[in-house]
Amino acid sequence: MNLADFITLATELLEDNRRLKLDALFTAFVQSAASVASQPSEPSYQQSFVDSEKKIREAIIKAEREFNSGTPQRLSEIGADKWFTTTFLNGIRTTVSENAMTPSIVSAKIATEKQSRDGYINALQQTVDNLTTFGVSQATLKEGEAEGRFIIPRGIFSNELDRYIAELRQASRLISAITELNYDRIIPTELVSLSTTDPQIVLSMPPATAVALGGLIVWAVGLWDRVEKTKKVKAETANLNADTAKKISDILAADVSKTVKESINEKLAELIGVSPSGRSAELSTSIQKLLKWLLQRVERGMIVTVEALPFTEEDEESIAKNEKLNEVNRIGKLIPIRLPSFDPLLELTSDSIEDGREIEAS
Repeated sequence: MNLADFITLATELLEDNRRLKLDALFTAFVQSAASVASQPSEPSYQQSFVDSEKKIREAIIKAEREFNSGTPQRLSEIGADKWFTTTFLNGIRTTVSENAMTPSIVSAKIATEKQSRDGYINALQQTVDNLTTFGVSQATLKEGEAEGRFIIPRGIFSNELDRYIAELRQASRLISAITELNYDRIIPTELVSLSTTDPQIVLSMPPATAVALGGLIVWAVGLWDRVEKTKKVKAETANLNADTAKKISDILAADVSKTVKESINEKLAELIGVSPSGRSAELSTSIQKLLKWLLQRVERGMIVTVEALPFTEEDEESIAKNEKLNEVNRIGKLIPIRLPSFDPLLELTSDSIEDGREIEAS
């Protein structure tokens, strides 16, 4: 994560902390736990403890609903996932269940965690202030702009620079093809930022392209969700003898291959039409390979998000543009959060768009 992305995320978290009044809610939680520890049998104190935990959980869940699919990883990168997701509260529930007869232990645990959280929030604020002093600004969109973010796990390109460049090239080709479909011309893709810690690239793109890209990610994640049952069946074959397990595995692999092929063809027909001609026919071949590339990478944990910044002052022209910009954000929030598969069903390949050759990448 680069500094501009960090300061943007940190500022958003600090604003969430203020807007949701999380500091006050955590303080009340500590106090309610201390009351229960002092008088464990007092029903009102017990209810106050339950209510305090519920209020914090509801506030954090409200914030989580505004996350896009790339937010959890970014939170993890800066250690904020513990304090801005329900992870902390789940840990407290475990402590409560393990120490039901000793509320003093629960109270001490919550007080310690609250102190740690206060330290983290203070450090976050100080870091933002210091970076601002040194001229680091937020990575903010300009009004009327849309962008897409690709986060590509290192396992996909095995930390090899040439293979990483190849992945970026495919992402660029996907965006170019979608743009040409929507605008009937090629519009250069502008690089907004590039981060190498957890490799990610942010690209500026026309709003209609961002909408289409977001739709493709929703489609890709949805497809893998549908084949999860197949994966579970495959996992259950591990207890069978080797010959039987292999036969079942081969059948399942063939079924997945068929499902993927049919889904790609359906999506291609949706994008280009059943019987494309001319330039659309040329794009059809490229997009078919790019859809396969996309599915392989999404299965392995590649995250793609889209967002836009609508115009604040609306005139007749900006109102029309805002419809598409707002659609970008709407589709961006529909992209599900999906964990990578550690036993992928699709073989990782890289298609050469120029000559049609398929090169093994693993």
